[in-house]
Amino acid sequence: MTTTITPIDTATPTKRRLTPRRTVLLIFGILLTVATIGWGVFSIVDLLAHQTKVADKTFTVSSKVIDISVDGKVTLIATPTATEHVLLHRKMWFGLNKPHVSETVRDGRLVVRGGCNNVSSWCDVRYTLRVPADYTIHAHSSGDNVNATGFSGNLDMSSSGGAVKGDELLSDEVDASSSGGSVKLTFVDDPRRVSANSSGGGVTVVVPHDNTVYRVVAHSSGGNTNVNIPTNPDADRSITATSSGGNVSVDTA
Repeated sequence: MTTTITPIDTATPTKRRLTPRRTVLLIFGILLTVATIGWGVFSIVDLLAHQTKVADKTFTVSSKVIDISVDGKVTLIATPTATEHVLLHRKMWFGLNKPHVSETVRDGRLVVRGGCNNVSSWCDVRYTLRVPADYTIHAHSSGDNVNATGFSGNLDMSSSGGAVKGDELLSDEVDASSSGGSVKLTFVDDPRRVSANSSGGGVTVVVPHDNTVYRVVAHSSGGNTNVNIPTNPDADRSITATSSGGNVSVDTA
């Protein structure tokens, strides 16, 4: 009987060489993994460092003008006109990165700025101001609601990320707009000029039920339009209410 023995190939296996494409994909994968792990560690440390800080300040504002522009929620509450001071309450939540805030009187007006650097997910700055009712208000939030109650001075309110609301208003002139939510204005005295606009929600304007006549421009490209007050194209008082994202209503209380 004949036995055949097959020799064993002891040659060194040929190594697979990385192509440029494989090299790029490998480097990208490593960098992505490192970035993901790093962000996860940062988020955990940021959460553990989370804290809340509150501040209360009093200001004398000779020009009777408030200018506030912040990232978070703004609440404005009217106080009697005989009040001589503005009371400011600030509340902050943050982790590793503290928000930047500034509250100063410049040329007789109170200027308030506050916001986050967007690096930390645990960050918010909110303001509540108690202001004499006859002050002029310029208020803007880039990420939350703006609310005002009881004012007789002129109002200019806007939000890029939330709703705008005015209650119990006696103001002659009000401008209110939002690109991220609804706008609602309720008057207890007849305004002279109102402009209310939203590109992200409905618009509602409510005036006293006293048969006052208004020049009204109302339109919605994203919902219904309802006008239920006396109108005249030659009226001295005017209301403009428009929306590209919801219903528009101009009505009496």
